[in-house]
Amino acid sequence: VNTWLASKASQHSTIASLESIGKTYEGRDMKVLKIGEAANKPAIWIDAALHAREWIASATLIYIADQLLNEYSSNANINKFTWYILPIANPDGYEYSYNYNRFWRKTRTRNAADYRGTCPGVDPNRNWGFHFGEAGTSNNPCSDIYRGETAFSEKCVFNMKTFLYNKRKQIKVYISFHSYGQMFMTPWGYTHTSAPSDIRELTRVANLAKTAIKNVNGKSYSVGSPGSLLYDAAGGSFDWAKGVAGIKYAYTLELRPADNTSGGFAIPASEILPTGRETYAAVKEVAKRVTV
Repeated sequence: VNTWLASKASQHSTIASLESIGKTYEGRDMKVLKIGEAANKPAIWIDAALHAREWIASATLIYIADQLLNEYSSNANINKFTWYILPIANPDGYEYSYNYNRFWRKTRTRNAADYRGTCPGVDPNRNWGFHFGEAGTSNNPCSDIYRGETAFSEKCVFNMKTFLYNKRKQIKVYISFHSYGQMFMTPWGYTHTSAPSDIRELTRVANLAKTAIKNVNGKSYSVGSPGSLLYDAAGGSFDWAKGVAGIKYAYTLELRPADNTSGGFAIPASEILPTGRETYAAVKEVAKRVTV
């Protein structure tokens, strides 16, 4: 993926550049593709595969990066923004899911609380420092939703946080791609009993994006908070983006499939392009509709 990103950045060198936002626990570079030449434009951030096994999220974001590069010069809704693209937010876990365990979710950190060394890894979407350790998290290192010893204990999360916080004035939209369930989720993740004060605006844009998705392949997405659609989950990236960094539009997308009968995390390769196309339509709709 990093090789592909590097070749795209050099191919489109007038508008694209590649930068490392830091290294992971196992020493892998986290590469962000920046699309856009002007320093003063508002920005949209998209990341994928914070959870290692959610490969469709990465594949979709790579497809979208390619489309953005091709359309940047000609599409006004795209080129009014700078884009920051992180296709693999958890490289250590992704590599492990690729080589050893297809359904690995967490990072690969050695946990201090795991004295036998049999339960590595932290759930990087429970490791952010906003309502850390609350609903939908575990303090057991062997759990798939283990939140970590402290907020930002995971280098991949810390690196993302640092980049996002430094650019918080510029970044107006934060989107995180996950799988699966076909959901377009709005904050808050930590609770379903309260919502941000501008939830109506966030929901308005989400509903337009949901329609854009349906118009491509007829796929239906649900819009709502994680707790209303799935379960409460504290310490997630989009809650932090909204609640701490103050990024106005913060979303988490659960991509295809709708349920585990149609492949779950191991979605068939034939679904990659259609998922990419409909998600790109949603991203373009968000870029068109947000007020920045």
